[in-house]
Amino acid sequence: DSKRLAVSTGRSWSVFRRRRATNPAIRRPAWLDVPQTSALATLCLLGGWSAEKPADCEIVAQLSGRPYEEIERALRHLAQLEYAPVLQIGEVWKARSPLELLDLFGERITRDELDRFFQIVQSILVMPDPQLDLPDEERHAAQIYGKVRPQSDLLIEALCDTLIKLAVRGPQVPSLASANIKDRISVLVHDLLDDADGTRWLSL
Repeated sequence: DSKRLAVSTGRSWSVFRRRRATNPAIRRPAWLDVPQTSALATLCLLGGWSAEKPADCEIVAQLSGRPYEEIERALRHLAQLEYAPVLQIGEVWKARSPLELLDLFGERITRDELDRFFQIVQSILVMPDPQLDLPDEERHAAQIYGKVRPQSDLLIEALCDTLIKLAVRGPQVPSLASANIKDRISVLVHDLLDDADGTRWLSL
C-alpha cells in the first residue's frame, strides 16, 4: 500500500497531504477558481524563470501567447492567496510544488500550449552552449567573456525537470495522456540525442 501511495502521489508530501485532507480548502484550493489561474499553465510547463533575463520573459510570453506583463500580474495576484501555488523570490518566479501543481492543474493545459512548450524546449536544447567556444581553461570565466546562454540556468534546468515530470506523471492526467505526452517526450529525446556530437552532449 505504501508503494502504491508513493507512486500515485509522485512521492510528493504536498500531494499526499492534499489528497488525505478533510479540509475542503486544502483538498481543492480556492485559487483554482480565480480568473488569474490561466497563467498557471505557463508556470506548470516552464517550472520557473528569472524576470531579470529578457530571454526568459520572451519565452514566458511565447508559451502563454500573452504579453509577459499580463502573466506576471496574474502571478502576483495568485501569490497573495492562501495555499498559493506560486513563489516569488526576488526576480525569480517558480512553482511552490511542481508535482502538486501538475496534479491540480495539468488537466487544463491545452494542446496548443503543449505544442509551444515542445517547440521552445527543442529550440533551446539544440543550441550549443556558448562557453564551448572558449578554451577549457577559460570556461570558468564564460560570464566575463559574454559566452553564456541568453536564458537563465534556472529556466533551462526547470524545462528539463518538466520533461521528467511530464514523462512520469503526465500519463496519469487524462488530457495529457490523450495528447500522447509520453510518446512526444520520447520523440524529443530521440531527436536531441540521435547522432549527437560532442558539442551537443557537452551542451546538455
